[in-house]
Amino acid sequence: MTRLIHNLTGLLFGLTIAALLALWYVSAHSAEPPPKQTYIGVVVAYQNGEVVASESIGYAANQADCMKGVQSVMVEVTPKPGISLAALCTPAPPAPPAATMPPQSKDPVPGHKGEGSV
Repeated sequence: MTRLIHNLTGLLFGLTIAALLALWYVSAHSAEPPPKQTYIGVVVAYQNGEVVASESIGYAANQADCMKGVQSVMVEVTPKPGISLAALCTPAPPAPPAATMPPQSKDPVPGHKGEGSV
């Protein structure tokens, strides 16, 4: 009877350790790191409720740094009378796919009798 209790205790202990390891493995490998996000600072000028100009003032690795940059620019900028300024930080769009340039022509430049090529 004592041997049965020892075997069952060992089995339960082993199953507990296996379950804890499985939970750790699942939690450690299911959490994907968040994608890196770049923020762009923009100042927009309005006149009579219409956008009249905008200017990108740079980019930052996180929103807090972007806001610091926008704040420092807004302190230095004085709008003309009748112009209102608004500043914002917006997430940068994803990068476009790399485009391939079409091959250049090897024909001579027209009208130059073969004196060069494009």
